[in-house]
Amino acid sequence: SNLLPANKEGDKFVQLYIVQDRGDGVRASDFWHSDLSYLPIPGKATLLYALEIPDGNGGPTEFVDMVDALERLPPAMRTAVLSTKGGHHRKSFTGLVGRPECVHEPTRLTGNGRQALFLSPGYTAGLVGLPKEQSDYVLQRLWGLCFQSSRILTYNWSVGDVIIWDNRSVVHRAKTLDLQPGARRCMLRASVMESFQVAPGI
Repeated sequence: SNLLPANKEGDKFVQLYIVQDRGDGVRASDFWHSDLSYLPIPGKATLLYALEIPDGNGGPTEFVDMVDALERLPPAMRTAVLSTKGGHHRKSFTGLVGRPECVHEPTRLTGNGRQALFLSPGYTAGLVGLPKEQSDYVLQRLWGLCFQSSRILTYNWSVGDVIIWDNRSVVHRAKTLDLQPGARRCMLRASVMESFQVAPGI
């Protein structure tokens, strides 16, 4: 991804990126995440514009509603998750991180005033205050409940398509691992940042 200069409109920051995937191994974020959750001021909304899409498998984007995910949690799991906080790191998906970059509450208020889970396999390094083994166990159970196939919305891209989504409400991933050799997928991403600090960096 290439970062373009950020623009500021009033109290809202907009960051522009060129996101490129190729069939020779260069990939975007093929893991569940909420954009920029590893920052004290995370992404609020994302706009994705398809500049170039390969024929056949164009690398669809998948979404899961985290308001629905929170509401579906069994009472014991809900209590366990809501009693802690999430440590976020931009490299969490590698499994090779130590101290998180930022700690957030396990839920986030959406634009319509509802609570959504603010945890993801891609950027949540662990649950703060729990031993690693216990944290890993709770999170793996949580992911199994959240990412059931029947709850996944898949969008198949065409050149010129534009999608805008609320990062406070959903997580997403790009399905690019199956791109054919030589295939090229290029997107323009605009991230609208929160206008206030959600959590302190650590």
